[in-house]
Amino acid sequence: MRNPSLVPLIVAGFLLSGCGKSGSETSSASPAASARPAPPPSAQPTATALPAAAPPDVDVAALKKKLGCADARRSVCRVLGEFGDANRFDPRIPSGEGRWIGTRYWNEKGAEKSELMLLLVTQAPTSTVPPGELALRVGSGPVPEDKRDHGVKLASALARGDTVPRTNQTAPYVKTWKPGDARGTMQTTGNSVRLVSEELFLRQTSTKTLVVRVKNSTSGAEDVTAAELWPVSW
Repeated sequence: MRNPSLVPLIVAGFLLSGCGKSGSETSSASPAASARPAPPPSAQPTATALPAAAPPDVDVAALKKKLGCADARRSVCRVLGEFGDANRFDPRIPSGEGRWIGTRYWNEKGAEKSELMLLLVTQAPTSTVPPGELALRVGSGPVPEDKRDHGVKLASALARGDTVPRTNQTAPYVKTWKPGDARGTMQTTGNSVRLVSEELFLRQTSTKTLVVRVKNSTSGAEDVTAAELWPVSW
């Protein structure tokens, strides 16, 4: 004979067992509950910024007019004229470093001035170049006073296409010279390459590199420098 006091306990155990099984089956049968929500719009990949448009080229005709270059015999005017007809600056530098020497000209208080100038162009790794810039770094500087005499002879020999004597003391100096201000470059809308941070423009002919630099003076006038340089090492 069954004990009446055990009946409630048996019924309660049966009900608990059934509830637990039902909950387990419901959980496993609801795949939608475990689905992950889509990432918010802010988590989506962003587009890469496009490089800035090419800057305008130097206006050679306007510079010649400002300088009164009707007389092209002045060196600064002659070089400006050659610059206007020159080709795009695209140097061939197998070693990765090219060096030039030549003369830069400018007007000062109505008189034409000149001095020797050095130029270094290096090829930079493309991975280090910001968008919109060229893989070229350009730096320039003067020739030290103690190298000036042989520097003049070196530039004159290169301009004539002559062989540079081994006794020239400036040639080895130029071949190892490095400026402290090599800077990035950009291609302009014309044939010139210019510095990113300065209005210094470069073009080339079959024999030399031409440089035009435009800088606003403290008086508001434009200082114009024109240079012609010949390759020493590349």
